[in-house]
Amino acid sequence: TSWQQVETDKVRARACSVRGRAGPQRNGQSTVAAVTGSIEGDPGTGGPGRHRVDALTSVDAHRRWWDAEADDYLAEHGELLGAARWLWGPEGWDEADLGLIGPVAGRRVLELGCGAASGARWLATQGARVVGLDLSFRMLQHSRRLDDAQGWRTPTVLAHAGALPFRDASFDVVASSYGALPFVADADRVLAEVARVVA
Repeated sequence: TSWQQVETDKVRARACSVRGRAGPQRNGQSTVAAVTGSIEGDPGTGGPGRHRVDALTSVDAHRRWWDAEADDYLAEHGELLGAARWLWGPEGWDEADLGLIGPVAGRRVLELGCGAASGARWLATQGARVVGLDLSFRMLQHSRRLDDAQGWRTPTVLAHAGALPFRDASFDVVASSYGALPFVADADRVLAEVARVVA
């Protein structure tokens, strides 16, 4: 087992452990349920219970939550994330040190769930032809703010990861660091879309 494979396994293990957490709270109730495909509480009585929701309801809940929380999220994490840095989750593992994505110079790269696109900017500094995609308009506004402050222009697209607005084989690499996948109701659909757009 190589060092990189061991690190990759650690990242996957961390991803599983983080995904299982209770998640963010709003008004004392978990928001993760609506985002990941169910709504807590009995819709008829408001009492306890979990109910399946369709994909569009889940996407809408995800979009509304991130638009509402983007400012607070970046106020708390923005300094750590930086303007151009790829971090692997809350542990703060830096892609510049790990090299898990591999060489990206000259490659077409999509950052899935880019948030304020600090990862996409970092990829661009490594020579990638990068596009960031996020569901949250407010997060992409923060991306533009960071671009303006740095004098950069990072291409970003407002879209849902389960319906990527790109032609087949548009990218050489699709990468994500806790963007999109932990928050979608249908991860299989997202992964099928990723497979479709990778050359």
